[in-house]
Amino acid sequence: METAQDRFKDMTELIFMVASHLDHKDIASFRLTCHKYHDICQHFQYCDVRLTDRWTKEGLQTLANSAGLIRSLAFSESISKFLYVASLSPRLTVLNLEAVKVDTAFDLYFLARALSSMSTLRSLSLKLYTKDLVAEETLKALVHNLPALLESFSLVFETLQGQRLPPSDEEDDDDEVRLVDTVSALLGPITERKEPLRRLTDWGLVITFGDIEADVIVPLFEFLPELVSIDVPSIGLQAPVHTFDVATRISKACPKLRHLRKLHTYTDKEGTMALAFLHSMPVNTVESLHIAQLSEDVRTFGDGLDFHKESIKSIVFDRCRWIDVDSLVSIFFQSSNLEVFRISRSFYSRFEIPLECLVTQQWASTKFRELELYLRLTDNEQNPEHPADALTIAESIPDWAIDLERFYRQVGALTQLRILDLKVVVDNNRRFNEGRYLPYRDRTFPGLLTLEDRSRGRLGWLQLLDGLMNLEELHGSFNLDAMVPGFGFGQDEADWMVSHWPRLKFIELYTHCERDNVVLPPFVQSMMQRLPGLKVARTYTGKK
Repeated sequence: METAQDRFKDMTELIFMVASHLDHKDIASFRLTCHKYHDICQHFQYCDVRLTDRWTKEGLQTLANSAGLIRSLAFSESISKFLYVASLSPRLTVLNLEAVKVDTAFDLYFLARALSSMSTLRSLSLKLYTKDLVAEETLKALVHNLPALLESFSLVFETLQGQRLPPSDEEDDDDEVRLVDTVSALLGPITERKEPLRRLTDWGLVITFGDIEADVIVPLFEFLPELVSIDVPSIGLQAPVHTFDVATRISKACPKLRHLRKLHTYTDKEGTMALAFLHSMPVNTVESLHIAQLSEDVRTFGDGLDFHKESIKSIVFDRCRWIDVDSLVSIFFQSSNLEVFRISRSFYSRFEIPLECLVTQQWASTKFRELELYLRLTDNEQNPEHPADALTIAESIPDWAIDLERFYRQVGALTQLRILDLKVVVDNNRRFNEGRYLPYRDRTFPGLLTLEDRSRGRLGWLQLLDGLMNLEELHGSFNLDAMVPGFGFGQDEADWMVSHWPRLKFIELYTHCERDNVVLPPFVQSMMQRLPGLKVARTYTGKK
């Protein structure tokens, strides 16, 4: 009589059925468990595959035999080899084509046919290189043939005129021709899209060194009524009225839009189209704005964000050259639901937020989860002279400390904060002081990591941050060697952090040192022992 184990060995369909419902993280465990019952479980290692030039003809054939199990596929070589596997993968849900040459109309048609046949695909990311094809025709061919269940689409389209294409091992031999013929026979005919993509919520589009015509891209958005987040398209140098009209038409076609990104500004250096979307979308509908690498002066983002001050939750300005300071400051005074605010700078950035401007009013939101700021401190705020003596002479807080305390109190009110990143701006005119570059790591925020003790004439504001029980990361200008006398960091402060910030996982406590090995002070080591998993940025020996 057959045992239950013997009967299970013959039920290969059941094994496949169970595996098809597992997350990819569970496949390895499932394979190890089932291997003792059936060799078929060896093939579950192909659930997540990166198809690179290391795959030989024999390897491709072996992979194709297990293609029915593939759910995630990344690829960076010949289209034909990719299609040979992908077209045989009925469970494929994630597809990433990293560096694909699409030189001819046949290549494009071939790719579009394959995509239209992948009925289970949920996420598609493409990076296409070409010398002859135009962005408009490529985008139309792809959108009209995207599978109906797709939820996320991203395309980077790069025209390489006069440049070298990415290397490829593709050869025009008889084997390659036969492979193309084989795959072509596997793919059925395609038809132009008539129904909208009702599951696509995220749209990414980057056209390097070029634009796309408005008459082409606007009709495509009519097939995308469920979009929630988009890369704002660049449509070239258009009159402001025309730019506003394009943004209005797209926002009407996609009424659920909430998240705007402008991460590549090759031809739109002032973020004109992003501004147009802020002005054209219905009031209080934008929830997040992410702008990167603007290389021209931008002074009007504050006006656009005024229309969405009750809905905006996340604002990120990444490595921009210039943004109007008044616009930045007004965000804190008007955006009542802001949860994320981040600013990062490049060497060429020419803007900064003066501390005195940021504390003239109470911030509108206390819901921050992430806060990253570059702040300009006055000379007295950066290097206060004899803080203990000043407190002994006068019981009131010294003038140079008033704005610092106001700022620390505002930060202390952010009880939901998880990530705090505060950097002191080094003035551009002083960046090459004494023949070396001065980054933010050469600075520190006076008193922020110091406990007040008036019995010893000691100022400090760390106690104002006792509400940050959810704090996980503290980044920025916190250099133990740069702390001025009277604003030290010691065992009392370490004990306080352990008690009040139990979730802390990372803290920057830079120290200047010429040696490779830096031994942290005992009180810092004690923090690491009592907060399991705490990482301390502890060495700094030069340029950032």
